[in-house]
Amino acid sequence: MKKIISITFIFSIIILLVGCGPYGSKAKLLDWLHSVSHDDIEAYFWRNNAEHLLSSNDLQSRMIIFNDIKIEDLTEDKELAGITPEYGLRLIVNEQDYHINQADAPGGQSEISFRNKQWWIENTELYDFMRNFFEN
Repeated sequence: MKKIISITFIFSIIILLVGCGPYGSKAKLLDWLHSVSHDDIEAYFWRNNAEHLLSSNDLQSRMIIFNDIKIEDLTEDKELAGITPEYGLRLIVNEQDYHINQADAPGGQSEISFRNKQWWIENTELYDFMRNFFEN
């Protein structure tokens, strides 16, 4: 009986440490990015004063890009440093707004606010899609 309690305790500590460790928040963001389905999302691309609803085809291709993002592509912006973005994506998921915007920062070309933290995303495909959206 003591052995079962000890094993349960050890697994509980491991789960707690993984969730709260240095990759905890980053892993949750990555899981969220990978789990968002184009069926559950409404997305708009914005640039200057114009906003454009993304088509189902655009959304499908964006979800593929989200699935290609790796944990090492995410960097927390602890100082909340950055620029005023000129363009980005506004995502509505489960009636909640999320914004992936131009960042042009050392930690990534794009940024997202997720669970009260700011993250840079280093993903060339996502950046190129946003930068070139109105040009195509």
